[in-house]
Amino acid sequence: MLPNVVTLLCALLVAPPVQFGFAETRLDLQRPFPLGGYTERRDRMADSGGDPLWIRALTLAQCETKVTFVSAELLTIPGSLVEEVRHRLGDDRTLFIAATHTHSAPDSQMFNRRMTFKIPGIALFDERRLQEVAGLVVDAIRRSEPKDEVVRVEVREGWARANRARVEGGRPLRTVTSVHLLGKRTSVTLLHYAAHPTLLSEHWNVTHGDWPGAWAGHGRRRVFFNGAMGDLSPVAASPRVMAATLDASLEVGVRRTFERPRLAVERASVVPGRPRPHPNFAARNSLPEPLAATLVERFAPPSGEVIVVRLGSVAWIGVPCELASLPGLRIMDAAKRQGIENPLVVSFVNEWMGYVVTPEQYDAGEYEATLCLYGPGTAERVVSAAVQALIALFDVADDVCTCGAPSGKGLG
Repeated sequence: MLPNVVTLLCALLVAPPVQFGFAETRLDLQRPFPLGGYTERRDRMADSGGDPLWIRALTLAQCETKVTFVSAELLTIPGSLVEEVRHRLGDDRTLFIAATHTHSAPDSQMFNRRMTFKIPGIALFDERRLQEVAGLVVDAIRRSEPKDEVVRVEVREGWARANRARVEGGRPLRTVTSVHLLGKRTSVTLLHYAAHPTLLSEHWNVTHGDWPGAWAGHGRRRVFFNGAMGDLSPVAASPRVMAATLDASLEVGVRRTFERPRLAVERASVVPGRPRPHPNFAARNSLPEPLAATLVERFAPPSGEVIVVRLGSVAWIGVPCELASLPGLRIMDAAKRQGIENPLVVSFVNEWMGYVVTPEQYDAGEYEATLCLYGPGTAERVVSAAVQALIALFDVADDVCTCGAPSGKGLG
């Protein structure tokens, strides 16, 4: 009789399969609109033509845990856009909405309720535009409701010399990671790499997904997330060459597979302190010091959130900023110490709290540092929040994941 009891207990401890669904919606906004990312364009409207832009959504569900990943071909994700999407959905799923950071998409400041003052080259908030793009994001999410189950997960790690440090202190992160979810009827691939999507210059004035868009394509069931890339630039002749380089690195990379993964979610708040302009901010933007302080205080979000989504051996660690490479490495090291084999730090998730650079980079005062909105200690606060979320994720290590568990957490 004892073996039967053991068998029953083991069956109860096994979580049901992770369900998943995927959809993409064209990010087709009514013209005219300016492109975001290069203030050198000033307030010029985008030229007609260009490539289609896309919003890609992947929803995962297991027990009480439901997560929707969104990869939008935008420069950033303002918090007001996430709030509007959450309000329209009307459920308690976890949203992990990230921008690919292309500099050839409609300026996402149009969706930012905090952007109510004019700076040359940056669009003003427009409620109509916010409602327009929120509707497109919600459409992608609703059509991504799970219809298949994850049978196997295949993780590939390659190495590509496709990025470089753009400021002193940057550490090129050369690892390329793909996570391939194989279901009974369909599959989805998620890619992670760290570099600015700036192969198209400020003179390019039509829509384009840059190299992340060239990799993802349309109808290929591919989702891209950018890493800790605040101080890293791409190295390639064109977006297509960059995409091909990343794919080629995966062909010869290390591959591992696992089955029946558990899904888990944890989060921690980032409270960065009172916003204050960098000492070089006013001069760089030709502003009086008092006005610079007022503008930064009005624009900077008062807080943000780190979100960790773990699926088996993989964890996507979303940060609400444009994170530099060394703080990103610290977060990845902390995750590995917690037993996560493939920690993937993702920038631009659910908010944009500016660049977050190292104290040394802040003191050097280059362009990236001038957009660090809370002072030189911001990186430490983001890293601490990420570590807090990772530790909380493993506080449930001795719990049983069963449907209906109040925490809604699972283990890998």
